[in-house]
Amino acid sequence: YDYSKLKHLGFTASPADPCVYLSYRGGDKILLAIYVDDIILASNNLAKLNVVKKILMSIFEMRDLGDLQHCLGIEFSRKEGKIYASQSKYIDEVLEFKFLVRV
Repeated sequence: YDYSKLKHLGFTASPADPCVYLSYRGGDKILLAIYVDDIILASNNLAKLNVVKKILMSIFEMRDLGDLQHCLGIEFSRKEGKIYASQSKYIDEVLEFKFLVRV
């Protein structure tokens, strides 16, 4: 990806992680995380998120896979306005491999 294009769209690299970009406009926040060829977008404003997503899709070759369900072995879910992350599948696989226990 051409990071200068992200900066042109108002994103700045996070000081904590160079693969995470943040955009603050008014009270709206958009987070863009990149891992190899995967992108995660999150925002407190769905309408603005959709606008940014359309712009990104016009600049980069990408497709929308819908709501985030899993990434890098982490399962994500939403309930009552909160986001939950779990690695239960990974834990089950480690236990099954390490201790030959069927979970």
